[in-house]
Amino acid sequence: MHKVKGEVISTCYHCGENFSGSIVFQNHAFCCEGCKTVFYLLDKNNLCEYYSLNQSPGLSLKTDTKPTQFAYLDDEDIKRKLLKLSDENISTVTFSIPRIHCSSCIYLLENLHKVFEGVLKCSVNFLKREANIVFENKRLSLAQLAASLAAIGYGPVWVGHHTSNDGHGFSRAAY
Repeated sequence: MHKVKGEVISTCYHCGENFSGSIVFQNHAFCCEGCKTVFYLLDKNNLCEYYSLNQSPGLSLKTDTKPTQFAYLDDEDIKRKLLKLSDENISTVTFSIPRIHCSSCIYLLENLHKVFEGVLKCSVNFLKREANIVFENKRLSLAQLAASLAAIGYGPVWVGHHTSNDGHGFSRAAY
């Protein structure tokens, strides 16, 4: 924390961005509610080792995600195109996640099962910036999974699909 032209400037505990403001939670300063929320989720699930892997490993979460942004992912035709495997209980999807940039990202994503109910497993391919996620489709829809990833700073991009003629391109970013 330091002063610039009379303003107190803090460094966000999660993402490392400098900011002026007063969002404090458990003796840590945060630049936005999104960063505070990710810290809360990590802390609640005993995953704060995330912060020891890299200095300010988090991503800024100052962009808003709309709750309905991913609703189209619950369309059956779209799900058939995106899901690698699916039965009546379990589905597997691979997302490209361009914001993966360090070992802390890998740590968080590979521990999604501790953060989000319904996620069974997540494995990350760092070089490709991809996450392969196995989830219980009765507890968590594809739209809810995408929204949950975006809410913690890892908005997905669909892997292995081309833009369709109907305007619902699967190669577009979902954040």
